[in-house]
Amino acid sequence: TTILPAMTVGGSVDVKPSASCQASNPVWSIVSGALPAGVALGVVDGTNIGVIAGTPTEAGPYAVTVSVTCGYGQRYSSQITYSGTVAAAASTVAASAPASVTSSEVLGRGTVTPNGSAVSSVECRVVSSVGGLPSATVVPATPSTLGADAGPTAVTCALSELTPNQRYVYDLVATNGIGTTTSASVPSVTGAAPPIVSAGAATAVPQRAATGNGTVTATNESVSEIRCAVWPAAQSPSAAVTAAATPASAPDTSANLAVTCDFAGLASSTAYAYTVSARDEDDWATTAPVSFATTAWPAPPAPSPTPTPDPAPTPAVTPTTTASAFSPVDLGGGLSTAPGAGARRLPWVDPSRTRRDAPVVVAPVGSAVWVRAEDLAPRRAWTVSVDAGAGWHRLAVVTSTRAGRLVLPAVVGSHAVRASFRLTTPDRATRWIVLRVRG
Repeated sequence: TTILPAMTVGGSVDVKPSASCQASNPVWSIVSGALPAGVALGVVDGTNIGVIAGTPTEAGPYAVTVSVTCGYGQRYSSQITYSGTVAAAASTVAASAPASVTSSEVLGRGTVTPNGSAVSSVECRVVSSVGGLPSATVVPATPSTLGADAGPTAVTCALSELTPNQRYVYDLVATNGIGTTTSASVPSVTGAAPPIVSAGAATAVPQRAATGNGTVTATNESVSEIRCAVWPAAQSPSAAVTAAATPASAPDTSANLAVTCDFAGLASSTAYAYTVSARDEDDWATTAPVSFATTAWPAPPAPSPTPTPDPAPTPAVTPTTTASAFSPVDLGGGLSTAPGAGARRLPWVDPSRTRRDAPVVVAPVGSAVWVRAEDLAPRRAWTVSVDAGAGWHRLAVVTSTRAGRLVLPAVVGSHAVRASFRLTTPDRATRWIVLRVRG
């Protein structure tokens, strides 16, 4: 048994056994066992020299028997047995360019290879190259440990709370059972600070709208977007609705630039909160919430008082019923008598018309004649008055129907009744009708 030179994971090996063959091109082969992973058996072309070469990738013992047979009729064969142990090595570590950079954060990255020994810790060290940090800041990597049999593994480090527009360097450090390995340092420069934003009191706040107000100051970079967010104060900010600001962007020289956001479609009598946000090439900046409340709708005006009726003696025409109320439709003028078939339609008239010219309605003495006013303004309260010769007398306040109608009764006495009807609304809209009822 022959022991090959000491091998370690990640270290190269190159052994050249030779054969006493008179002819070239001997045949080399593995009879039993196996060489360490990453190591192979070969031959130097045109010679009797074999080659055992490669880079071990796994730690552990090995044993292998190699045979060589001479060719071209020469009956010669020999076997050599090799055994030994591939030792683990310190981890292989390499840091690479950061995955992302903002004004205050750098996402460092790299690869770690355990080399046959479990890695107990992987971390990043970051330091300012211009003295911004008094000493290196150590941050655990993700993942922070690796198994002994793991291959090359990508790791990342979130380096935060850095100074904007500052140059930093970072490296990777991995420790396994063999020792600690540190990568070469990688430089990085953080971005400019995010914009400076402020929010003030909302203005122009009626029942369902408001205007948000704020300022934006650029920090050596142009501001690519400015916007607001508004939500009911009783809800989470996740319910916020965004609104574009005016202006929606700003040049890198902007200082205390006034911006506004219009909020529409709000609910009346409701508390709201809003923020102003702005972003440059790297970061967003958002203000603390500012509260405001929409106003309530004004109360409807109080109804006009009902006019006090003039005192008058009781006329021959008296009310017996009122009309029911429905929804509004249209308006116009007209009047008809008696419910049912054969009702006559009588016109609205000018109050100066003489009673002598009034239409005559014939009905038995003591019976009732129903007078139905039509084409009135619908669903209006009408004050109905009558003059039967002894002055005006208020009968009732009657609401017109959806069709713009209302019904009035007149009782026929022992002699003919000449009556003028006057219908008046609170806003002084007036309709007149003159008729005679004869028994």
